[in-house]
Amino acid sequence: DFVIGMVSRGIIEKGWDSLLHAFLELNCSNCWLLLVGGGSYLDELQNTFKHDRVIFTGEVADPLSYIKRFDVGCLPSRYTAESLPTVILEYMALGKPVIASDIGGVAGMLGIGTSVPAGIAIPVGSTDEIKFSLKEALDQIIKNSELRIQLQAATKDCMAPFEMDRCVDAY
Repeated sequence: DFVIGMVSRGIIEKGWDSLLHAFLELNCSNCWLLLVGGGSYLDELQNTFKHDRVIFTGEVADPLSYIKRFDVGCLPSRYTAESLPTVILEYMALGKPVIASDIGGVAGMLGIGTSVPAGIAIPVGSTDEIKFSLKEALDQIIKNSELRIQLQAATKDCMAPFEMDRCVDAY
């Protein structure tokens, strides 16, 4: 089975609804959606979206143990203050390709525009526009194992500038 995952704060601006709708439209019988985060907004979504292959974990103490299970990590954020989302670093540190909104420093984090990106940056727009772009990107990664392997291989290089020793030295 293929596991699509997201870890984030449980607020509407992070794009949880876009991911849920994109997942449901994929109609992928061997795919699971694992949503890691807590809060009243996610409680509402959990009550609204009932699907056998969608798992809401609630707030967890060790999100990395869940990210390890992902085949792809997502962050379809519309959060205007997004800069360098830590969760993208966590996805890449664990070798997971990323699909995230092209917001803040995300494109740079993923190496978009280089020959070896670690993911796909989708345009920020309305919920429907993000859902459409997200569904297309997920479909590519699910169906194209060569692309998925290339993105996974690039995570180490894209993660390198964010390693603690480099950050401390740069600071």
